[in-house]
Amino acid sequence: MQTQKIAAKKAEMKEKEETQQPVVTEEWGFEQAIIGPVGSLGFLQFSNNDRVIAAQKFGGIREDVGEVEITYYGMCAFKITTPKGLEIVIDPWRNAPGFGGYWFLVDFPVTKCDIGLSTHAHGDHDAVHRLDAAMIMERMGGVFELGDVKITGILDKHMCEPQNDLYNAPNAGWELSAEQFTRMLDHTFLKEHTIKLSPKKIKNYKQHVMYFGENIATKIYKWEAPTYEAQNKPLPDPVKAWERFKPKNKERY
Repeated sequence: MQTQKIAAKKAEMKEKEETQQPVVTEEWGFEQAIIGPVGSLGFLQFSNNDRVIAAQKFGGIREDVGEVEITYYGMCAFKITTPKGLEIVIDPWRNAPGFGGYWFLVDFPVTKCDIGLSTHAHGDHDAVHRLDAAMIMERMGGVFELGDVKITGILDKHMCEPQNDLYNAPNAGWELSAEQFTRMLDHTFLKEHTIKLSPKKIKNYKQHVMYFGENIATKIYKWEAPTYEAQNKPLPDPVKAWERFKPKNKERY
């Protein structure tokens, strides 16, 4: 009798399993992507903060040479060396997960600097884990000063919470190549990945574009730029969503 009850129970459970609807789980779309390091990797650095301590105490790490050095690392990444020797790297690039492929065929080189900056949280601007830096500033607003460095962070609209159909416009922002855009303005096509500028050298420039092209300080495999035929549609006016935080009875909190 007991054996019959057990068999009946097993049959009942099997029937429920066969008729039960499969569990549907929400997916984010990047499960198959190669996920990069998460969180700070500063604990892996062998460097220390001696250079920035010196800049804080003495105003720099060398005598003023009167020129700013700018080195191009590809995409939007630059290294700026101040006249008194402080080094700043802006927007190192990486392959962000979830975009269906690789933008870059190599990793951003591990690069020593005093200050690392990332202007916004897109994968081609935020590989701060590749910087051997004394300090990292991500998506900053306001003003920071150290030695002969003054950084002003201007807060801009970032499309992490879109209020319009910007990404529905065909080829938005890609209608011209960088070379075509450069030729529309007063410009210089550079022949090297590093330049040195002084107030005297640029005093007559106004909206002058200096184009590095493929002259970069790191190795990136060449690729053919895509061509676009579609016409861009007019974009809607941006919604000033930040106005919802405006104080009700005064201009500032």
